[in-house]
Amino acid sequence: MMPIVAVLLMVGALLLTFGYHACFAGYKKLLGPDKAGAAITFPLILFLRWSCIAGVLWICIGKGGFGGPDSRGLQVFLVLLVHALFGVVSVLSGMLKISSSDLSERTVSAMSWVPFLLPAFQAVVVLTMLFPGAFEAGSLAPVRYGSMALMGAVGLAAGVVLSAMSIREHRQSEAARIQREKEEGEKERAEAVAVGKRFQALTPESPLGDWMEFRMWDKPEEMRAAALKAIVQRPNLGRELSERILLPDHEAARVAMYFVGELEPPPADVIDAIRARVDEVVKVAESIDPNADDSRNVLYARIHTLSTGFTAAAHGLRRAGVDLRPELRKVSEACGPREKAPPRSIADSCDRVIQHYDQVDQQAAATK
Repeated sequence: MMPIVAVLLMVGALLLTFGYHACFAGYKKLLGPDKAGAAITFPLILFLRWSCIAGVLWICIGKGGFGGPDSRGLQVFLVLLVHALFGVVSVLSGMLKISSSDLSERTVSAMSWVPFLLPAFQAVVVLTMLFPGAFEAGSLAPVRYGSMALMGAVGLAAGVVLSAMSIREHRQSEAARIQREKEEGEKERAEAVAVGKRFQALTPESPLGDWMEFRMWDKPEEMRAAALKAIVQRPNLGRELSERILLPDHEAARVAMYFVGELEPPPADVIDAIRARVDEVVKVAESIDPNADDSRNVLYARIHTLSTGFTAAAHGLRRAGVDLRPELRKVSEACGPREKAPPRSIADSCDRVIQHYDQVDQQAAATK
């Protein structure tokens, strides 16, 4: 019974070999996008074929086809370990045809024979174990050991090529990484020098926007501190901030309102510009149909950036004695229905600021 099962497994392995070859023939005719999905069939077919041969080897071990070692468990371990190593070599060798490598065409062509030669030598070795009577007594050992030697030579040669390719690719990757880090370092140093020159060129008369560039988080802390010191000394800071808050560029306006939130305290006269932006947000929100499926997306595309600005500015204005909670309630009431289900980025942000200062006022009243 067991020899019959072994033969069926061998036939299965043979059919999978033909399938492997047929897939390669068809693979060459596929277009680029189709090849990405088809490529996974090759290692799958080789794995199934190697599993069939592993079953045959298991039967051979049970029949005592392998003379040593004496321990059955160790014998199983060594046979299947070598078989698994040859399987990995076979898969990697076969995949070279469809993967990028710097090997020569002749080497790739030679390696493409490995998935055929290794199982062929294994089949000869297995047949001498399953059907020893089919061979002349004097020829059995030379055929078996000769096939084993050829199998080992092919597997070792393929393993050496794959190892050398892996080492070379690792070295190339490491060299590319070092070169990339060097170039990035040089670029960062050049950018730092350029930023330093721009900062040194600033004067008290430079536009506020030029100074505010050096308040951004990606600038060195000493530049940020120096920029803040220069900005707060500007005689018309309130007017200049108001002008920037009202810019058509929402990102520039947001940055200006964030800066208002940082100041302790900011110029109180920026409140008119901020309230104008609040009114704009409310007007835009009310122009959007709250029942429309895309109301949230339309709302965010048009005024989300502005809304993050005046919620941040509310903290600075509080220090200047200006309470922005009434305006934030208007925004929350207008935007909440358009944002639909939580999370409601605009309405929730406004509500959090309102709740925070409600609690602050309650605590202050409780301590009086």
